[in-house]
Amino acid sequence: MRTIKQNFLERLSAQAEEAEIQKMHALAETLTHQIIKNASNIRGDNAFYSYSSSQLSEDVKNSIWDAIIRIADYYDCGLDALAASHIANDISSQLIDDIRVLSGVEHGVGAYEPNVPGEENNHVLVEVSE
Repeated sequence: MRTIKQNFLERLSAQAEEAEIQKMHALAETLTHQIIKNASNIRGDNAFYSYSSSQLSEDVKNSIWDAIIRIADYYDCGLDALAASHIANDISSQLIDDIRVLSGVEHGVGAYEPNVPGEENNHVLVEVSE
């Protein structure tokens, strides 16, 4: 399972509390579920992490496939795998783009993209001691 930053978990917690205060119980419940689900997969805010756009795309696509399987099983129906594959590809691409835009990210480069060949791996950590 992928990890999330500690700071992001804390922001989700604050949003869940705010949703509860605003009486948006369904949103608060959804956020709380995600907080619990991800609580054991936390990384430090300054920890090195590498995650490519192809890995993100594959993870989102797999989650969409999980939903497709749940839906097909719910309706106890057959599944046209090729057509479902097109749906999974379209929805995952659209979802990634929608969340990127919603978050105010104008470019498509993720914060954790691995270096390309020839790119230097500079991680500058500043330690201040008094």
